Order: sequence, then structure tokens, then C-alpha cells
Amino acid sequence: MLAGARRAAGLSREELAARAAMSKDTLAAYEQGRRAPRSPDVLHRLARALGIEVTPLLDAAGLTAAELLSSLVQRPLAHFDAEVERYPWPCLMNNENLEVVGGNAAVRALAGVDIPSLPGPGERHLLRLALAEGIGSRLANLPEVLQQLARILKADSVDVAGGAQGPRFFASLAAWLAKEPPQTAAWLFALWNEAVPWEIGRRVTFRAEWKASDGTVLAFNCLITPWSMFVGIWAFDWHPADAATWRWLAAQETQEGQVRVRSDWPGMLEDRRLTYGLTRQETADLAGVSESAIYLWERGLRRPTRGNLKALIRHAAIDGATAAAIAGALDYEPLPSNGYRYICGETVTGRPDLDQLAPVAIGPEDIRAAVAEHPWPCLVVHASGEVVAASGSAQAMFGEVLAGPGPRRIDAIVPGEPFRARCLNWEEASPRLLNLPQGSLSAGLTAAAEDGTPETSSPRESRAYTRFGWRDGGDRWFNCVVSSWNIWDPFVAFDFHPADAATWEWLGQAPVVR
Repeated sequence: MLAGARRAAGLSREELAARAAMSKDTLAAYEQGRRAPRSPDVLHRLARALGIEVTPLLDAAGLTAAELLSSLVQRPLAHFDAEVERYPWPCLMNNENLEVVGGNAAVRALAGVDIPSLPGPGERHLLRLALAEGIGSRLANLPEVLQQLARILKADSVDVAGGAQGPRFFASLAAWLAKEPPQTAAWLFALWNEAVPWEIGRRVTFRAEWKASDGTVLAFNCLITPWSMFVGIWAFDWHPADAATWRWLAAQETQEGQVRVRSDWPGMLEDRRLTYGLTRQETADLAGVSESAIYLWERGLRRPTRGNLKALIRHAAIDGATAAAIAGALDYEPLPSNGYRYICGETVTGRPDLDQLAPVAIGPEDIRAAVAEHPWPCLVVHASGEVVAASGSAQAMFGEVLAGPGPRRIDAIVPGEPFRARCLNWEEASPRLLNLPQGSLSAGLTAAAEDGTPETSSPRESRAYTRFGWRDGGDRWFNCVVSSWNIWDPFVAFDFHPADAATWEWLGQAPVVR
């Protein structure tokens, strides 16, 4: 609607952006539905610049936001702690700074340490972990992994010299890097200079090779995907990439159900202040309280209000995941992260890099090219339910049901008889497969449900996991993860990662459609 109104007014995107006092990129994001202008002031400025009534813009913005944010269920952080422990593969939870804020039993078995519990400000940052002697030395392909991290940091406007343009957190990161030995620093800067910035909007996936304590070299397909923009966490999955890795992982002793209890809210507040290089007075100014109040918070002698935490988030003095942990410990309702506020159209003080984000336009052709590189079966579905891409192994595995006479839609394929006949655990898996995390399915899903498809959960989760069995000359088992392709575009990935050594061996021998 906004783009049409602009064209009707005879204005270019640059002209309208200038008249409405916003950047061209922000206006483009509004027009493409990648951000939702939630501030009435922004909408009134646009209406005045266009010479139209503001009501249609208010209505359109409400619809856009409802569609765009329909998957962002407001869950407490404890929900994600419990969910990640269900995963049999190593999975880390990252915050917006690329710090580890959670992990499961498989991670503990792999790393030999509980990474989220590492002491000291900032020690859980992925870059610092990769450089740590005890963990980084285990990465057999360390340079390749570091380059991937550098690509992400470059996309976040990070200046390794500690410039002020990037997030507040990374000034401290630059200070840590400066303490590395000269030879290490020179090597890191060379890797940094060679790294091509990650194009925001594309999928982050790479291979990691890990040297286990017994000398075995393990291989993993790593993916970083959105989990909850409201809380501000991403999933960093390490899926075994071959049969030998699954055999090794299955042989490890893991203690299940060790859900983290996040109760040390005073320690979390102090950790953030020190990590971000802030004094108590600077933190007090950002929170709108006295310096003595910060001291009392950090000693647990006084509780910050939910409004205090909101102010610290707003000024980028605390990340969304940590704020969610503190809110949970204090029995407050979850608070929106800066990323969520940005998507909702707000300007976030303390995060100038957010207003410079330039996500690439992602379409079906881009996605088809990306999944062609995936060695595991992967289907990508539009939020409307249409299957738009399939990796070669997915085409070989699901070719019969994808080429059937019915529509090429997930809400028609999953309830269909060909799919049911070959899915070993259809009743368990189908609700998760139909629980698209972005957007809403059309009436076709409702009709399918009336025909016997299990009801999907409501509200929809931003990420779904199910064990998935498929009959193909034998019983094949997969860990199926359903997640958004990125935080902007209405595409959902169904990744079917082999769940055991036998399935990886079968997949390696199965024909692949190119």
C-alpha cells in the first residue's frame, strides 16, 4: 500500500524518504514489509509527505505487523532453555552479540565444559571461544570458522579497532583482541581483511571440524538461524555431518534434563556492565536512576523495575537474552529485544548499526541456489504454504509426494496419503511440520485439519523440532527442524538432518537430484 501511494504521488523513494525525515533504506524496508512502522509519528510524517489521510497507513501498518510478527511468540527464556535440552545434537543459543547464552547436554559432552557458565565478562563470545586454548584448539578448521564469524561481525558494522559505529559491546571486544599476542593479532587481522561481509538476509551455514578429546576428528554442518526475535536469540546448531560423527556422539554419556536455572540476576547485571565497559554512573544515566541504585542492584539489595530493564535495553546497555533471563528471575513479563523493536519500526538508540542494515532481497531463486549446497534434505516453503525449493537429496527423498497430482503445498502434501504411507511417525511429526513459524497458512490448512490432520499449536512457535521417520527401502530417521529462513522474508526451512549413523550412510549412497 505504501509503495503504491508513493508512486501515485509521483515521488521516488529518495524523495519520499527525504520529506518524511527517514533513510531510504528504512523506507524500502517498510515498503517491502521487512519492517513495520509502529510509531504513529512515523505514519503521520509519511501521510503528510504523501498528501493523504493517515488512516489507511495506520490500517496497513497494523496488518503488516500482524503478518510479519505473527510467529514471534513472547516466551520466557526458560522456555528456550527447556526446548534446547530436547535436542540430541549439539546446539548453542546465541544473543544479538554472538555470545553463548545457553546450550544443551550434547554441547557439554562435545566441548567438555558448560560454555554458558564460563566466568568473566564476555568470555562466552563466539570469537573469544574460538581463540580460547581449551576450546578453539579443538577446531581442526579454525581459520575457516573464524572467517565465518568475521563475515557476520563485518555485516554488523563492527570496527575491529573499536569504532563507535557498531554495537556498544564490540568496543570491548576490540579491547580484548588488542591483548592477543602480536603474531595472533596479525593473523586475525589478515583473516578479517580477507573475509567478505555476510549479506544480511542470507542463511549462515558452514562446516566445522572438531578434534575430540580422544583424537577423533568430527564433522558438523553448522547453521545459525533465528529462534526468537522478541527475546533476541538465535540457534547455533551443530548437526553431525557424517556417520562416524553420529557414532561418536551417540557413545558419549550425557546427562539429560539439566535445564539452566537463571536466578543470579545481580551477577548478570554486573556482568553486562563490565562486558560493555560501562561505569556504574554511565549505567545509571542510561537506566535513569542513581549510581547508588546500580550498586544496590548488583549486590541484590534492591530490585530493578521492569521499566529500568526496558531502559537498559533501549540504550543498548543490555542484550535481549540477558534482559529476558533477569526478567524471568524477577517474575516479570518478557521484554522486547532491540532487534524486535527495530523490526517494529523503532529507532534504537545505542545501536546506530541497526539503521544501516541493508538486507538483500531474497527470492525463490536465491533460496534454490542456497539449498543446492546442502548435503542434507531441505525443503523451503513460503508462508502461504507453497514449496519453493528443495535440495537435491530432498528431491530424491520426497520426489514422489512432491510430484503428485495435488498442489505443491506443504498443507496438502503432509495430510496426503502418499506422505502418510511413508512417514513412520506421522501423528507425532505432522503437527510440527504444519506449524509454520512465519505468517499464517491459508484456509487450506483449516480444511486439511477438518479432514483429519492433527491441529497445529496456537500460537505458532518461531522454531519447531520433531523426530521424523521416513520409509525408503528401510526405516530412515531424521532430526527435522522447522525455522524461518531469516527475520525478514516469508520463507520457512524444513531441514531433515540424519539422526543416526545408519541414515547418514543411506543418504550418502542414495541418488541425488541435481
